[in-house]
Amino acid sequence: MTTNPVHLYRALLRECTYLPLPRCRSYMKAHVTESFRRWLPNYTLGRTNTGREIDFPKQVKLLHRGRKVHSTLRRANEGYIGPLEKVFRLTYGRTGPRRHQLLERFIAAPPQTKADETSKPDASPTDDGPLAKYSKGWNPPPLMQALLASQAEHQHRFDRASNKYKVKMRFSPPEKTTWGNPLPERRYKNLKHKWYLQNLKATLPPLPEPEYKELYDLVSGGSNFPAPIPRRPRACVAQEDEEREAATKQSSLILVGPQPGSRAKDAVNGRPHKLTVRLLRRILARSVLMQTPLTRVRIAGPETSETGIVFRWDDGQWQDEIDDSMPKNSSQRQQDLLFG
Repeated sequence: MTTNPVHLYRALLRECTYLPLPRCRSYMKAHVTESFRRWLPNYTLGRTNTGREIDFPKQVKLLHRGRKVHSTLRRANEGYIGPLEKVFRLTYGRTGPRRHQLLERFIAAPPQTKADETSKPDASPTDDGPLAKYSKGWNPPPLMQALLASQAEHQHRFDRASNKYKVKMRFSPPEKTTWGNPLPERRYKNLKHKWYLQNLKATLPPLPEPEYKELYDLVSGGSNFPAPIPRRPRACVAQEDEEREAATKQSSLILVGPQPGSRAKDAVNGRPHKLTVRLLRRILARSVLMQTPLTRVRIAGPETSETGIVFRWDDGQWQDEIDDSMPKNSSQRQQDLLFG
């Protein structure tokens, strides 16, 4: 184990300070800090042997995970599209721990009031109570159903890394087993549980409205992008080291021969880009804003869900495409040449 945890921690925080957006910098810094503090030994006052020791295999695994995160942050700052999209999705809750936090209010079952119980036509004092989870009469919470239905309608436009992240509204278990017997209730619950978990993995929850408006203004041009963080220039190499490196190259040229320069196959896994405002807007629109719904509350009707909530999916750039496709006004000189 040659990686020093303190050096890795400082390198991660240093890369977080160079990310292009302030929200990315603050979120990734908090994420790195929390990840390291989670494994600090908890000591009890007055006692010395109460700290939690981390065994060697676990240390190797944690340091390997930290090096992978450092590689992602470093390549994102260098302009690689894949790592930059991953950082944006982590920041805005399209993946990672924040997505689970945003999903909590959709997963929670709505509180059942006394008025709802008395309004049911089949309510009787002999009812056994609420339905068992994943049983035949059980359905996801209404908010979750509305979000799943809206995402299933618009997910064909998403740019996802894999096809397994798809919402499937229809749950169709087999009626009989392979032996021709009726499907057991336990098997039905397991299949419904698996279907629900797959939809949870694919669900994209909405952001808070102030954060969504901030993101939408950045993509649509309503607000200016923050200035990039200037990086410290590399240290100058001593003249003796430059001469030694040039001599090494000449000797290797005699022994090995000329080596090819940069080739197209070297950029199979991506290449660095200059982080311009235009590039950042397109990445945010494709990987974040298009996959983020805006929640609107309306009166329940035939076109809305039972909860009266409507979800709007927009990438912030459709208006520009419409303006570009519209015919532009021709000048008077062009009209005279065409129509006399």
